[in-house]
Amino acid sequence: MKAVNTNMDNNRKLLDKKDILIIVLIPALALGAYLLRGTSAEASFAVITLDGTAVDRISFGTEGKYAYPQIPGMVFTVREGAVSVTESDCGDRVCVRTGAVSHVGEAIICVPNRVAVTVEGGGDGPDVVLR
Repeated sequence: MKAVNTNMDNNRKLLDKKDILIIVLIPALALGAYLLRGTSAEASFAVITLDGTAVDRISFGTEGKYAYPQIPGMVFTVREGAVSVTESDCGDRVCVRTGAVSHVGEAIICVPNRVAVTVEGGGDGPDVVLR
């Protein structure tokens, strides 16, 4: 029969101070990089198109309400780094209920008026955003 050594290094700690520091530091750095990677409002802009033709390109740095004679009955609002359709004369008003969009790749579509509002800009954003 074999003798079992029951006095095996019972004083050894499972984690020391360096291990704990690494476990805390790596996720904190990853979270910080994730939060800082977003594009600024100055670098993003909204492109408003009618029948696939660009009507205007609005920087998110310029807040205000925008209306265009080519698109009667619709008002677009840029506020706090996002764009939204605040007024529309279409029947179902899905474009108004979509709310504000601010991330590159997001869009507001108004099918009855044949209008699309897409967010474009600097940075590495997603290719497409689905809601």
